Amino acid sequence: MKTIWIVCAVLILAFGIGYQWNGVQDRDEFLEKLAIDVKEAPYEISDGRLDVFDCSNMSHLLRDYLYEKGYEAMIVLLTKYPVGHAYVIVYNRKREKTYIVESTLKKVYPKIPSFYWDKGAIIGDAEELLRFIPLKDWEEEWDYRNYIRKG
Repeated sequence: MKTIWIVCAVLILAFGIGYQWNGVQDRDEFLEKLAIDVKEAPYEISDGRLDVFDCSNMSHLLRDYLYEKGYEAMIVLLTKYPVGHAYVIVYNRKREKTYIVESTLKKVYPKIPSFYWDKGAIIGDAEELLRFIPLKDWEEEWDYRNYIRKG
């Protein structure tokens, strides 16, 4: 009987069913669901092409997709990053945590590196930029309609 309990304990640890023995770190069910939803977003990262379907287009698509699924999601524009970058942030339901969603990798990061915050602007939706960018330029940089994967 003791052997069975040892085997069960080893399997639980090996397959990550429990995060820690002492329960200090609880499961983050919001993060787990968010990660699944991000992976199921209707685009493939392999479709990415610089200045065609890149971080801005992917972030816009991912933000709209997550928003439709009920998440409070926003786009962050890094204007002082070495080459410029866009990604998505998502707040949990109580706004206690903020998650970075790297749209070009379809990956969620539960801890936010500080350099992500001090060089960017948060926008609710890319359509807000139409006030500052001509439509043709906006479509080249932010439009994603041709890259949505069906099914």
